[in-house]
Amino acid sequence: MIRILVLIFFSYFLIQYYSFSQDYLKNYKIDDIDNAILNHTNIAILPFKFKIIQKEKSRKKLTPKQLMNEEYSLSLGTTATLFRYLYSKPKKLLVNVQPPNNTIRLLSQSGIDLSEIESVSKKKLCEILGVDAIVIGTFINSRTIAKGLGSISLMGFSVENKNDIKVEIFDSRDKLLWRYSRKMSGNNVNAVIYESMGFIGKRFPYLK
Repeated sequence: MIRILVLIFFSYFLIQYYSFSQDYLKNYKIDDIDNAILNHTNIAILPFKFKIIQKEKSRKKLTPKQLMNEEYSLSLGTTATLFRYLYSKPKKLLVNVQPPNNTIRLLSQSGIDLSEIESVSKKKLCEILGVDAIVIGTFINSRTIAKGLGSISLMGFSVENKNDIKVEIFDSRDKLLWRYSRKMSGNNVNAVIYESMGFIGKRFPYLK
């Protein structure tokens, strides 16, 4: 009976996880991307859209305010991690990357709320930030395992919190140049952020 209940739980978890991940599209890059970005000199990384999904029942859930604060903190942390990774390869970096604090300041001065940034055209954002292209990232952290438990083995399966990461680059004409997405497991979200930004950086078209 216990094995049946565990199997039901695990099946439900998989269905829920993949339903949250269905918007994650295949990796993409425009034909002849090297030529498309040849004249780019400045880019900006927008604050990542960070979403925490709390699904476990054994853990005390965050209040709406705590959730908002943690998502905002992790958004800034993810953006800063990618920025630092890019500048850890200065000889390979083909463009100047605007410091994230400057990006946030310019958006704020233009009256753009970060929660409504998706409604602003990529062309307009590039104009406000004074860049040739913008990097837009999404990170979904699906919390299924109680904090501090590590991975759990259910009927031979290792169950960990799931993370969906997607990063896209748009130019000042609103054109999608590049997309990379990845699914990763791990209960230490900061470690997942660090590792995922490394995967992204290794494929980043502005690093050669």
